[in-house]
Amino acid sequence: MQRCFQPSQDHGKVFCCDFSSEGNFLASGGDDKVLVWDTVRARSQSSVDDHSHTITDIRFRPESVHLATSSFDRTVETGPSSCLTSFTGHKHPVTSVDFHPSIRDLICSCDNEGETRLWSAGNGSCVRVSEGATARVRFHPGGGQLLATASEASVFLFDVETSKQISTLKSITCNPVERLSWDAAEEYVASTCQDAVRVWSVASGACPFFSLINLRGEQLPLALALALARDGKLQHGIRVNYVCLFHPQC
Repeated sequence: MQRCFQPSQDHGKVFCCDFSSEGNFLASGGDDKVLVWDTVRARSQSSVDDHSHTITDIRFRPESVHLATSSFDRTVETGPSSCLTSFTGHKHPVTSVDFHPSIRDLICSCDNEGETRLWSAGNGSCVRVSEGATARVRFHPGGGQLLATASEASVFLFDVETSKQISTLKSITCNPVERLSWDAAEEYVASTCQDAVRVWSVASGACPFFSLINLRGEQLPLALALALARDGKLQHGIRVNYVCLFHPQC
């Protein structure tokens, strides 16, 4: 793995990041600022500081440079990085956000008290309110029929159309799940907590891969876990603080 560039420490801490679909841009969120990096030219592309508190999650819309962000300021923002629109409705800090992979107008968010909201990105209206996520929401990357959520020490799979819970992936640890990621083949969901990473089979609910995280709390094993789930082929990834994700074209 080769380091392409390193952000200046003046930009503050990074708590979340995401690649655009083609990997040409990397967006990061931190204390209250969104930064978008041009990975081809290895330089900062834009900076936005619309949120008034820590940014908890950031996502690119598939095949687009539009962003969605969530924050402890209880808002969700979406749009091009130069002009983000704010959605309000959550009464508690918003912990995660995600774009639906095929319905371009649909966004999902959750707050730390378990409220999950579906939004229309076009007009900012709330389409549906349900329960089931306190830490992370991630749509199935294929058709988006399933939504993986994290709450306390468990991972749940929901039918997006009906909001019906179809599976519970229960962790044996008492530590809350902090992050979720689907693998490219859409056969596994990886979850991490403070001391462990697990890869779950969507079909069976079994956990074929488990690893303890080292004492420093680094979550680099998430990359290894998902790589092992992909027939043992290690993919290139990037780690920013405790965030690990794959470059989509490597």
